[in-house]
Amino acid sequence: MKEEKQAVALLMSPLLHLLHERGLDGEAILRRHGLDPQMVRDPEARLGAAGSTALLDDCLAQLGDPAMGIEIARHAQYNTFGALGLAVAAGGDLYSVLNRITRFHRLISDLVTTDLIADDHSVALRFTSNTDHQPHPQAIVFVMATIVRLLRIRIHR
Repeated sequence: MKEEKQAVALLMSPLLHLLHERGLDGEAILRRHGLDPQMVRDPEARLGAAGSTALLDDCLAQLGDPAMGIEIARHAQYNTFGALGLAVAAGGDLYSVLNRITRFHRLISDLVTTDLIADDHSVALRFTSNTDHQPHPQAIVFVMATIVRLLRIRIHR
């Protein structure tokens, strides 16, 4: 039997903050999906791709906000990403930070492979799926918006 790909449950912590900010009971929503609310505080807890997609679909319906992924990113901090967040916060130039994202991404998720592609004119961070599961569009927006936000914090803009 093939093991389901997973990501750390810490990644759902900013979602809970957004739900609370909007007056919704995020913990009840997690429980409705069979998830223990404490798991978003546990750096070892993992959440499967199908479960996170169902949770995000439910939250999107509850919030009715097509920019939910961007709004979730506003609540993300370095520690949202566990050990990867610490690696990003460690400092260095932009290339070094992007390189650490590539090297340490596997600590928080096995859903995608991360590559850093650089030439004389550009630098790109590429995420390639490791599963047949289609990533939730709001999850993609959350990840991209969070990377931009945290990199802007790193370069103080």
